Amino acid sequence: MSVLSGYKRFKKYLRTGGGYKLCSEWTKSDSVEMTDGSTLQESMDTVVSDVESTQNDITDVYNELKTSLGGMTFGVDAAGRYGYIKAGADTVTPFKKNDWETLTTENIKWGTISYDLGVSGKGNGHETQYSSYTSPWSSLLLSGVPGQMIIGTTINVLASGYAGIYSVKLEDGVDGYGHKANRVIVTIKSESTAPDHVKFTLNLAVYVPS
Repeated sequence: MSVLSGYKRFKKYLRTGGGYKLCSEWTKSDSVEMTDGSTLQESMDTVVSDVESTQNDITDVYNELKTSLGGMTFGVDAAGRYGYIKAGADTVTPFKKNDWETLTTENIKWGTISYDLGVSGKGNGHETQYSSYTSPWSSLLLSGVPGQMIIGTTINVLASGYAGIYSVKLEDGVDGYGHKANRVIVTIKSESTAPDHVKFTLNLAVYVPS
């Protein structure tokens, strides 16, 4: 039989009166040698020590951060919005930002704008005419709160002649105070030779930061 060389998998058996029995050698963690020369027990002690050291480092960072924030921590409120918890408080104060993923009904306000939009008429011929109405910027709709945005609108036509609604669209921009905002532009279309108009009401859904 050839001599075993290198790393081989084999099992040792003992010949007994009852036949060959599998022989399992007894060993301990401090007698098993690792590839770096240390014992298995020494390697396990090193792993445990490293884990404890990492846990202590994490605790130190958490305590330092909490101290630098004056005891303030972070959390999530019942509506699923991220926020902060003041030192000694139990409630979460949501961050004030346009967070569409955690939008809740308490951040939505409803408003209406009524307007009578007219065209002058062309006299001779049936040239197509357009006329547009532009709403105030969203930041000016509800007490001038910065950060509010129009997130939806419907329109009800109350009265009209031959003219009709051509388009309703939202336009993004910046108001006179430098706040990001948007507004609604309503355009009517008429092919009447005489003056015409469309009287309408805009129903607005406005997002207002907490």
